[in-house]
Amino acid sequence: MYFSEQNAEHLKKYCDEIQPDYIFTDMIRTSMYYDSFKHTQALKVLDMDDLLSARYERQLHAQYKSNISGQYAGKLPGFIIKLINNQIVRNAILKLERNLTVKAEIHYLKLYDKVIFVSDVETAYLNSKLPGEAVTIPVGINTVPEIELTGEPEGNLLSYVGNLKVAAKVDTLHWIISDILPKIQHDVRFMVIGKCPDDIRSKYKDKSNIIFTGRVDNLVEYVRKSQIFLSPILYGTGIKTKILEAMSMEVPVVTNDIGAEGIMARDGKELWIRNDSATIAEQVDYLLDHYDEAVSVAEVGRELVEKNMNGIIYIKSLANFSNRIWII
Repeated sequence: MYFSEQNAEHLKKYCDEIQPDYIFTDMIRTSMYYDSFKHTQALKVLDMDDLLSARYERQLHAQYKSNISGQYAGKLPGFIIKLINNQIVRNAILKLERNLTVKAEIHYLKLYDKVIFVSDVETAYLNSKLPGEAVTIPVGINTVPEIELTGEPEGNLLSYVGNLKVAAKVDTLHWIISDILPKIQHDVRFMVIGKCPDDIRSKYKDKSNIIFTGRVDNLVEYVRKSQIFLSPILYGTGIKTKILEAMSMEVPVVTNDIGAEGIMARDGKELWIRNDSATIAEQVDYLLDHYDEAVSVAEVGRELVEKNMNGIIYIKSLANFSNRIWII
């Protein structure tokens, strides 16, 4: 979908012109341009970020699966949308994509000099196939300055952040609203922050406790209004920056194993990790009843992110490739 013969030719000419020392490609979608610069002496680095094949695998087995065409849904004919929404067809497509992506990941791992992941989980997996080829450069975020940690949270308000034009975010939202919120004993409100198509709003218009903010100018202001950042992840890979950002905002975080993957956070020490709807709901109820404890853990969570996941960590790690490197 991303490959273009014309782009490949432009890249080849440009590499011949500038003679780069290093070439970084971004994920599988651009790694396939390898032939355009394989003749150069540059160190060739594939910034794979995370394992797309693992994401497909998790999506395949997820309880909820929305339209797998994602942001392309509005550009496809109606009969195609109807066809791929059929469970058998949808699963067949996901299996095909998973298998093709597994092959591509191994193929390009062999070609490039180094492969970067943001999480040690994926690095360990690929190195079990080809030892020493993959390295971890942790994702970095801009931690929220302490001066911005203002305001008091509103009682029983939970928050979630996500671009609801992405299938994984939509499916996670559906899981939370349909299966987790009904199990919470407190009378909670659930604030959904981020881009939201009209059909998603319409689907939940009868639920008065669901608040859709749309895209906001100041994420900190909105997340800080909530007592708990409720963000289990139905499927996905890599490090979830929204988890790190919420921890940076010193808001108590409840997630699951997938949401905490790759983050050096411990259950009950910097955040809470629960994996099924009932235990997630129980944890939310407990924290609302013991909010001082929730705040204390959130403070430790912020310290963890500030120490280990601040943006400067990424720059220092990247510099390990060489003393001569440019970041543009």
